[in-house]
Amino acid sequence: VDLTVQAMDGVERQVSLSGAPIRNADGQIVGAVCIVRDVKRRRQLERELAARAQELETIFDTMNDGVCVYDRNGRVLQANRAAHNLLGIDARPTHFYEQSVVERSSLYTMYDAQGNILPIEEGPVLRVLSGENLHINAFDIQIDQPEGRTVYLNVSGAPVRDEHGSVTGAVCVYRDLSERRHLE
Repeated sequence: VDLTVQAMDGVERQVSLSGAPIRNADGQIVGAVCIVRDVKRRRQLERELAARAQELETIFDTMNDGVCVYDRNGRVLQANRAAHNLLGIDARPTHFYEQSVVERSSLYTMYDAQGNILPIEEGPVLRVLSGENLHINAFDIQIDQPEGRTVYLNVSGAPVRDEHGSVTGAVCVYRDLSERRHLE
């Protein structure tokens, strides 16, 4: 049980209280043990963490570039509003996020900067999931979406690694080049 209590010194404390009965050999309760932990600092850290998470979520959603976070299979874990607009995510089936990158490849035709069809294994998500860092080697792609919309993107990205250095996911940033390409 979490409680706010006033200690004997008059200071209000946030505590977590747990307890259990002490029983004799016959099963009768002969006492109790109670543990009281001061959790004020932990609660303060939880509030600070929640505020920081909300701040990061706001930053993530207000970015002009599309940002997608993928798991090791290329499933979308998180995408900001710009990614939804650029990649047409809202127009996709509700299971779009659960699909692997290979399953999603049937929804798009992707081309390299020269206009050649880009095989899925050479696409940005699989390249980053294989460990390649696209921050240095960002590249341009064209995506033809099923509803007829063509989007030109510059893609950068990096793998997400665990404490052992194994790739556990990816983050890709999609910059819209469509207006510039149309002007060209």
